[in-house]
Amino acid sequence: MYNPIIYSIENILQKKNIDADERIVEIKKVISDLQTFKKENVKDSKSLLELFKNNLDRIENKKLESTLISTGYSALDRLISGFGMGEFVVIGGRPSIGKTTLLVNFVLNISRNHPVLFFSYDLTESSFTSRIISNLSLIPSDRIINNDLKEHEITILKNIEASLSMHELYINETYSNSMIDFRLHCEKMISEKGVKIVFVDYIQMMSSNKFGSRRELEISYISRELKRLAKELNICVIATSQLSRAVENRGGEKRPILSDLRESGSIEQDADKVIFVYRPEYYGFLQDEYGNSTLNKMQLIIVKNRSGKLGEVDLICDFSSSSIEDIPEYADPLNDTTFSSSEFIFSNQRLNEINEKGNHDEDENAPF
Repeated sequence: MYNPIIYSIENILQKKNIDADERIVEIKKVISDLQTFKKENVKDSKSLLELFKNNLDRIENKKLESTLISTGYSALDRLISGFGMGEFVVIGGRPSIGKTTLLVNFVLNISRNHPVLFFSYDLTESSFTSRIISNLSLIPSDRIINNDLKEHEITILKNIEASLSMHELYINETYSNSMIDFRLHCEKMISEKGVKIVFVDYIQMMSSNKFGSRRELEISYISRELKRLAKELNICVIATSQLSRAVENRGGEKRPILSDLRESGSIEQDADKVIFVYRPEYYGFLQDEYGNSTLNKMQLIIVKNRSGKLGEVDLICDFSSSSIEDIPEYADPLNDTTFSSSEFIFSNQRLNEINEKGNHDEDENAPF
């Protein structure tokens, strides 16, 4: 359970503009209250039967569904069932491969139905907002950032205000190196705005001032804190993470693996889900093994999922407008069903034709 007094003491210890005597005075002010909270730090244990009944009640009353948030991509939702409350999700990838663009689309998809808080340690508020506007208007983000717009495009931007009002999204451009401040702001937004999901872009840009130059220890601490925050505040925390250069030196398709998480520390252990962003085009592979073009194709590789399946999901991306979409499902006119382009299924009529042809071939090749 979150203890505000312990966090107050840690905050006092991190202050830079007070001397040792002042620290002691401030700590003494809260030390008596700390004794009261010590008994409340450990939660009561629950019996297996009690936990079973709680889960059964949620299932019978369909309350379980409310703990999952759709990603906005049907193929991804089918695989991972959405983002769960209490989960810490890591999205990994090499620089400029599309991690932030994916987050732009996630926050826009989710903020239509749930309040979202986005911490931008990398992009400025203006730059990130330009990507949001580009996605909604389909005007290239670089032209929005450089104010290189035609008259009709300015009109388009004025008209998307109604679309923006449909999204409950809060953006925080932060350079704070205090995990205490990070947590306190999250608590404030949860209390005041009902935030359900927190995005962080990206882990390696965060710091804590606790471990000096021991970067791996610091990243491990940050990772544990993000996981703890998700669990204790019952929200979903989604953070991007850089991958090491090891993936660049790998042969073949250069597909990432868990150990590629840069300065990973305990990230791969702490995360409930790890999703890698992979684009063959990024590495110069312009065709897949079947000769199909890989241009504008993005693949999400789920390499860890404590609550579901592992696998891959293909998406279509347009980086000029920061837009990522599901691969369309095509209708089969022969039997009025749909199938994904990644799941080819013969129609019943076509199967009958194949069988008839096979029988005909057998008759032709039969001995006299």
